[in-house]
Amino acid sequence: MRRVRNRLLAVLALGLPAVEPALAQSGGGGRGEGCITVAMPCLFGAGSDPSCAARARRQRRQPGPTADCQLAALTAPGLSREAQAWLDERLRREILPAVCSCYSEGLGIDPRLRGRVGVAVQMTEGCASVDAGGRATLPDRYVVACIRDRFIGFASAPPSREFPSVPSPHAAELKSGRFVVQIDLRPGPIADPPPAATNAAAAPRR
Repeated sequence: MRRVRNRLLAVLALGLPAVEPALAQSGGGGRGEGCITVAMPCLFGAGSDPSCAARARRQRRQPGPTADCQLAALTAPGLSREAQAWLDERLRREILPAVCSCYSEGLGIDPRLRGRVGVAVQMTEGCASVDAGGRATLPDRYVVACIRDRFIGFASAPPSREFPSVPSPHAAELKSGRFVVQIDLRPGPIADPPPAATNAAAAPRR
């Protein structure tokens, strides 16, 4: 709880949008029951938040590049090789899509935005918090903070739709300890315009 509280204070000190922690339920997004998570910024009350409103005004209207997000490296010295492979697969499935959402928002402002973000994750009693350390070359600090916050609340036990859930043999290894993730972010191909925009452009003038 102390790490999460300090992380929220750091976000406010940077002038980034305020976000509220919430208890998440098992079943998606890498979050486990009882783990503290941080909401995606600028989703609630975005119109009244000056930082969110300012970024919204800077969004480009024309289609921009797609987000190419790659988990470049995973360092988890306390895990067995099998558990590391299991963790790698979970991060790609449960966390990377949310990371790409953060990066896509940044690409909407700067289509040349690219870099690497390091995330140092500490597991305590099966729930993840993010340490202040971790090098980032991505120049948009809003996007960097958004990406790192996606790891808060990641659970050692994967989400399960079964009840009672079937524990993974690797979950016990991940319940405590530390791992570091390096994520490469670069612009991909230009996104196709929405169908409505395409149809409007193709329609003959009267």
